[in-house]
Amino acid sequence: MAELDSESQIDYTDSVIDDCIKCNKPLGDKDTYCDTCRIEMDYKTKNINIDDIFALPYSETKRMLINKHTKKIFERYCQLNDRQFVIVNKNKFQMLLNMCRNAERPIEISIILNTTFGVLCVIMAKHADLLLTEIVDSKPNDVKYKYIQAIGPHVLDVWNCTYNDSVFVCYFQRTGDLRICPLVVKNIYSCWNGQLGEIRLNDLKN
Repeated sequence: MAELDSESQIDYTDSVIDDCIKCNKPLGDKDTYCDTCRIEMDYKTKNINIDDIFALPYSETKRMLINKHTKKIFERYCQLNDRQFVIVNKNKFQMLLNMCRNAERPIEISIILNTTFGVLCVIMAKHADLLLTEIVDSKPNDVKYKYIQAIGPHVLDVWNCTYNDSVFVCYFQRTGDLRICPLVVKNIYSCWNGQLGEIRLNDLKN
């Protein structure tokens, strides 16, 4: 009984490992959060540096932050490549959708997406899913792929699309490899290089 009393009085303070209170990753100091979790906790209250996001280790937090700041990352991409695009907001998308509903050929869809706002436009996945479902799924099977090829290059975050047509998944989501947000900046830029390089009005057929 005396042994139990003695053992109960042992001080374990020095043997406790300091862990991140969110992910339990061991910390090398007395901080509360690891670097990754600190950025996640702070991102709502301050401007996030894109370079800091890309410097994070691979994690779901990093993926979340890339998705959250896709527009900022795309703006950086445009600056680096000296290109201009307009990212379509909710009101602009409704205008595009109404125009696309009246389009009778894939080339007309391309013209709408390429010229309506003076420069090429890109649309977010949530809008692309609606556009693809409403426009493509209403077309005969033998021409659906042409409409997919007209719309697909304009999707900014193609990895977030839930549209499940096999042509779209194969061609724009790289047979499923791009059904989750990339964690490496060069892979994101490569995705956009490939897609935006497909926008060639003169190459499109009726």
